Amino acid sequence: MAHHRSARIVAFLAGLGIDASHDELSGAFVVAEEARVDLLAIWDEGRRGAMVEAKFGHKVTKGQLSAYGKYVRRTYRDVVAPARIVLKLDAGEYVPFKGTQSTKWNVLSWAEFMLRMERALNDDADDDDFRLFRRLVWHRIGGLQQGKR
Repeated sequence: MAHHRSARIVAFLAGLGIDASHDELSGAFVVAEEARVDLLAIWDEGRRGAMVEAKFGHKVTKGQLSAYGKYVRRTYRDVVAPARIVLKLDAGEYVPFKGTQSTKWNVLSWAEFMLRMERALNDDADDDDFRLFRRLVWHRIGGLQQGKR
């Protein structure tokens, strides 16, 4: 599993629309639910990062995204301008951005994220457990028909 780590992080970041080389991923990590941030990736010796708010049909609440930005700035001081992504079933659905958040946060559909990640994933970084995980996500988001329910 450890030998898949770098390739899977590269694919995850590619799914988010972020380019990162394997060289930048030394010491990289991805954590879930740290200070309520759904997914947080830190790489390139702590200089680059991405915050992901993952929504499966729920709404972004008032103040939620601001709290995440404050947490990352306070906790990961070396991260410069982290990528900010809201994953939603329908990327066109309204998100209640406050102030400059609409220019800092990108909204991405789960389908687009999954397609990008699948394309970027090397065969040698895949296994039965990871395929099962991705199948479950595809099922959860309604496949390519998401947002049309």
